[in-house]
Amino acid sequence: MSEFNTIPSLLGVYQEADAKTRLKEKLGADATDITRQAIAQWSQLVAWSWLEPDDYEEQEKPSAEQENLRKGLINALKDLARSCITEHYSPGTFIDQILAGSDTLSQYLNGDISECGLTLPALYKELTGKDDYVFEKEFTQIFLWVITLDRFNGWLAGYIEENGNIKDKFVLVLAYPPRPALSPSVLTASELRDWSQGKGDGNYTPSNPYIPTCIC
Repeated sequence: MSEFNTIPSLLGVYQEADAKTRLKEKLGADATDITRQAIAQWSQLVAWSWLEPDDYEEQEKPSAEQENLRKGLINALKDLARSCITEHYSPGTFIDQILAGSDTLSQYLNGDISECGLTLPALYKELTGKDDYVFEKEFTQIFLWVITLDRFNGWLAGYIEENGNIKDKFVLVLAYPPRPALSPSVLTASELRDWSQGKGDGNYTPSNPYIPTCIC
């Protein structure tokens, strides 16, 4: 686990294994399926966000709405990551900024924030043709999102029963590292496009390890 991205001031007494048990209790009998869907969909959204307009074939170029939504999501992730980094170096002083950044990310994920009417839930359906989007408001509100920039795998870091003005939140570290340079030997635009569109092998994690995912 990356100590740089595990912010002690955000964690409750229930960490790692206990948090996983509590998350299963919270999500109910379908917890495993829901968790796997969330892992896959976050990874697909990361792959989509990494694709620049020039990474598409001419007939598949993204719309202006898609590009604006992509840039908005990236900016939200950068802001949250910046708050997480500064909190690491100055514990206890950037909690409010992390909470605000986490709420903003939740609003993107659950569709409360749009660009010219386009939301991430609608985008996901456009990309994949599926109606199984997990990040509804009821789901996102149980998480406090933290961003790791130095790993390709995120993890469930802990559960906060009550800590200041944070209550009943699972701390989920989301991986959003810099995109590797595209090359046949590491990562290709076609691999990113295929994964973002749900054209994988049916697994909930991408076959290419350079596409970020999560372990829960």
